[in-house]
Amino acid sequence: SSPCRSLHVTLSVPMASGTLENQPYYLRRLLDKEKKTEQPDVLEEASGVQPTRPLKNRADLLGLVNESQGRGVIIDEAIADSYPTARKDIASLISERVVRHIRKHSENTVLLRKPGAKLADSRNQKSSVQRLRACTYSARSSIPWQRLFHKYGVLTLPEFLSAIRTDIRLPQKMFSDAELTSIFQLFENREQRGQIVAKEFAEFMDEPDNFPIGNVLYARFERE
Repeated sequence: SSPCRSLHVTLSVPMASGTLENQPYYLRRLLDKEKKTEQPDVLEEASGVQPTRPLKNRADLLGLVNESQGRGVIIDEAIADSYPTARKDIASLISERVVRHIRKHSENTVLLRKPGAKLADSRNQKSSVQRLRACTYSARSSIPWQRLFHKYGVLTLPEFLSAIRTDIRLPQKMFSDAELTSIFQLFENREQRGQIVAKEFAEFMDEPDNFPIGNVLYARFERE
């Protein structure tokens, strides 16, 4: 006997003219279901918790994150400067994957009017970008990205990976090739796929992002 085959039939359903409310009930249900399916997932705006006691060390900071119960901890100037090594500890929590994190959109409307500012803000939302900033963060000095990358014109992916490993000295055990590839793709040249302009990437990394301000930290078990 021949095997059973499933037959998928697409029916063309005539619609009545006018708004959705004028359609038959069964069609309204169908259209409403399709509309909800098409809508992209939207990350809920973090409400954030505030410390109820002074933060004195990394353990206090991590405790606040774990007590946030899904609301997250929005890193502002007060938390970042709550004790001398707070910024360094926040960077290590992110770089070591102790917490999960997202980056809030910039609320500086004046800054966002500048050429390229919206694109830069969009790139900064990527967790891989913020983790790269965390891994290369130093409370005393910043990495001179433009000085280190000025010798390059355009970079292919293998050349980009090599530059990060040799010039920035970022080991693979700290930041994987897969993560660097996702960052490479954010800057990929539209005219020549498979290449990025080194100067554009270095200028972006040198741009004062005020890290870690604007990051929202979540407990590991709460959010992917």
